[in-house]
Amino acid sequence: MSWIEKIQQNLTITCGDGRKFTPLYVYTQKSVEYNISEFEFIDIEGALVKRRKPKARRFELEIIFDGENNLDTSAAFEESAKDPRHWVMFHPLYGDLNVQPISLGFDNRVINITRITGTVIETIVEGGPRSTADAVDTITDLSEVVSDSIATSYAENIVPNATDINEMTAANGSLYNDGKVLAKEGDEADGYFNAFNNANSAILNATSEPLSAMNKIQAVISAPALFTETIDARFKQFESQIDKFRAQLSGITTKSSKFLYQANTGGIINAMVLAAAYPLPGNYAKKQSVLKIIDKLLSVYNQFIVDLDTLQTDNGGSPDSFVPDFTSINQLTSLVNFAVTNLFSISLGAKQERFIYLESDSNIIVLTHRFYGLVADDSTIDDFIAQNEIGLTEILNIRKGRKIIYFVD
Repeated sequence: MSWIEKIQQNLTITCGDGRKFTPLYVYTQKSVEYNISEFEFIDIEGALVKRRKPKARRFELEIIFDGENNLDTSAAFEESAKDPRHWVMFHPLYGDLNVQPISLGFDNRVINITRITGTVIETIVEGGPRSTADAVDTITDLSEVVSDSIATSYAENIVPNATDINEMTAANGSLYNDGKVLAKEGDEADGYFNAFNNANSAILNATSEPLSAMNKIQAVISAPALFTETIDARFKQFESQIDKFRAQLSGITTKSSKFLYQANTGGIINAMVLAAAYPLPGNYAKKQSVLKIIDKLLSVYNQFIVDLDTLQTDNGGSPDSFVPDFTSINQLTSLVNFAVTNLFSISLGAKQERFIYLESDSNIIVLTHRFYGLVADDSTIDDFIAQNEIGLTEILNIRKGRKIIYFVD
């Protein structure tokens, strides 16, 4: 079919509740990202890039309802879009698609026209990974298994000497100094400090009991995963820890230092997965929030695999050779894959972003009542103010044409 014939077809959207809409549309962009691994080698210019399967495609959507009934039609579309089930969309340029919207904006500033913009992501409908066990419990259990496996791998391969003990002590101190900033005063901070001291004591005896020492270090690494801080704050702390260890990569030359890097960084990624399973209320309110966590988790994991490949020696024939531990890395990979699958499921159930441009002057009370309803503790007003970053100048009056963000289930 020629492009002329294609663009003469109508765009149709069938929402989750079965209602079908045929709006006008504007030609927009789509994007495709791939799961890739990048490998760099000493003394070789460039990098080896291995490309895996593509990620979900994203489509920028811009549709228009016009005519004398445009407001009624757009309102009906907005109501149908609240249904959490996926859309079936036929796009003249891209064909049949199963998609989920992550944001929609409604613009009624031009009379007789409602312009709707947003982003939709192609979704798997059937044949995707399924799980019957409770996801949080499964992640918690698998995380413990990974932590034990990481410690066992280190203890089975390394008998720490004085230099190694100094490196372990320095790493434990760096981990604690980063993490303690997030610990709340009281039981949380005290428990974390005790874990740090227990690890330091065990490290002193690491030559005779390396397993105990590494188990205690893993406890320090994983503790911030369950701190009562936002998921973004916890991830930022973990990323900072990884960056500090990665900054030392060029100086990691001994077998023991390489296994310590594998244990520390692998343990941090394990903790990030655990943290992702325990968000604070509201952390995953928006689909974009979940997708951001997924992207960060996959990014640090992929970089970790590249780093291990860089550290690996040409063969395992020498006593000083380093070959990444298959068991612990394989278990960590399974954990990351399970978590990503679960987080995608969470994102499909998270609230969808909507936005409009105010048709007339208004205020936070009226707008909160319009989009969320008012409650005795004013929590919906607080949410509305935070979501729209309303400052003192807008407390009493919000001007016509102002972009207003709100969320629907």
